[in-house]
Amino acid sequence: MELRKVSIRDNVYELVNNFGDCRDGFNHFTTLFKNGVERVEHKVHYINRTWECYTFETCMLGAVNTLIDIELDRYIYRYKQDNGIIRFRRGEKEQVINDFKQTDVYKELETLKQAIRDRHFD
Repeated sequence: MELRKVSIRDNVYELVNNFGDCRDGFNHFTTLFKNGVERVEHKVHYINRTWECYTFETCMLGAVNTLIDIELDRYIYRYKQDNGIIRFRRGEKEQVINDFKQTDVYKELETLKQAIRDRHFD
């Protein structure tokens, strides 16, 4: 097991990494916690070897991308609820996605991804 921590603003992200063998290769597992609360789990399966810059990099980035997708889905759901929308009009969903990319949540998660790429851990 390997634990990586990243602090962004007032939030502490913990990435708990593990690996396991399977019949046709091996797996990397990452559990992402935000301020001690589990947010998402992610698994990557490898058949032979990895081409990562360092161990668990791909799995950690995948966990953050999964969390971004979850937050985007929440943002879209809230937008639809607040505006009484069942189906988006042409071009409306793209505008909502662009609005989401301007939120502090998205910017913080992008900062987390960059910290993982640059190996800036606490």
